Formats: sequence, C-alpha cells, structure tokens
Amino acid sequence: VQTCALPIFSPSDVHMTQAIANYLKRSNVTKLGMVAATDASGEVGIASAQEVFPKNGIALTTARIDLRATDASTQLAKLASADVPVLYSSYSGGAASSVIKSYNNLGLTQPLIISYANISDAFVALIKNDLPDRLLGTAVRAVDPALLDARERQRTEAFTKGYQAWRKERIDQLNLIALGMADVASAVLRDVADPTDAGAVREYLHKTPVESFQTIRFSPQSHVGMNADDVAIVELTKDGSWVAAKPVATGNRAGR
Repeated sequence: VQTCALPIFSPSDVHMTQAIANYLKRSNVTKLGMVAATDASGEVGIASAQEVFPKNGIALTTARIDLRATDASTQLAKLASADVPVLYSSYSGGAASSVIKSYNNLGLTQPLIISYANISDAFVALIKNDLPDRLLGTAVRAVDPALLDARERQRTEAFTKGYQAWRKERIDQLNLIALGMADVASAVLRDVADPTDAGAVREYLHKTPVESFQTIRFSPQSHVGMNADDVAIVELTKDGSWVAAKPVATGNRAGR
C-alpha cells in the first residue's frame, strides 16, 4: 500500500488569536480576560496572546487552570470585572466545560469566546444546561458558509448535503477539517507522479492551492495551509448552529 507524505493543516494558534484581536478591534473592545490551562497547550495560548493582543491595543489579564480542576470560579472572578467586556477560554477538550459551568454559576453576562477545538456538537452537548447568552468561538470560515466565496460555498454545501443524507446528522468543524485532509490527499494522488516522494509532494503543495471547504494554501514559509483570514469568530445560535458573530455590543445570542 502506497502512502503519501502530507502536512497536517489548521490555522496556527497565533492566527486564531489574531482573528480574535481583529474581532475585538471591530467591536471597539480594549480589554480581555483569558483563562488558559496549565499544560503545554496553555503555554502556547498564553504566548500567542501576549504576542498578539497588546500590539493590537487590547489589555490582557490572564488566569491559569489545572487540567484536573472541576471549577473555574476563582479564575473567572479574577478576570470578570465590570470593565472587561469579553472573556476568552483557550482551554480545550471536554474538561473545558468546567469553565462554562463556573461562568453560569457566577451569573456572568460577558460574551464568552471558546477554543477552536471546542466548536463541535459534542462539546455543546456537554454544556447545554449552562449556555451563556452569547457563546462565541474561533472556527474556520466554512462553519458559516455565508462567509465563503461562491466556489467554496458550493463545495461546502454539497459536502454538507451528502454527509447529512448519509449520517443523518449535522456536520461540524471536525468534519470540515477531515474533508480538507481528504481533498489535499486526493490532489496529491491525482497530480503528483510519485506520491511517496515527500520532496515532490512538498513542492507541489507549495505551488498549488487546493480547493476544499476553503482554499488551502501551503508555502515554503508556512505548512499550516491557512492564516488569520481563514478564521472567523462565530456565535452559537438558538438552534445549535454556528454563524458569524455579531459585534460585542449587539446583544443576546443570534436567533437563526
């Protein structure tokens, strides 16, 4: 069985952090409270935040939470002063539900942005009884097809229709990422004479955009395939879908 040497793609943590900064600036927000885990991913998140937010004019306050913690009240109480209009939980995985539950127990009202890794139906199911009025997150733009250009939207909507007919369930971001991986693999197998030649695969991907749920572009400088422009800030609607987030001051969760 032949295999091809493919990169794993996703916007980098810096790209996702920059997308949050862009959204906050459009909303005239200049203060942010951020919860991050004490593990390696938390270190990456804090480093990205310290690199991105201050240079974008956003004052940052941070708090760390242990991976074994079941309550984040202390951390959120530190961050959620009256003049901090937005909170950001960069904590990922199912355990991040403790941040949402503590947010609800404290009666907080600021919009809460969650990690890219938690934009999934599985995570929403974990927190369904503790949903903030406005739950936001970082996601690929295709999570809301209205944000795509015509060709990308056609591809994404066709995939969505086929997947839902097959699985009888709604797609989420994980399905879109899997589609992107499949499309990159298909392009390599179709166009590269020897897909087992890592150098040839790399050269091909450096030069050739791949059409998928979004256009995936690699380069000699970046092997993640996406950048901050490929990331959207999305908002959970009452029907459980994610759409482009309204500005911070707009009000309660979108009704679509």
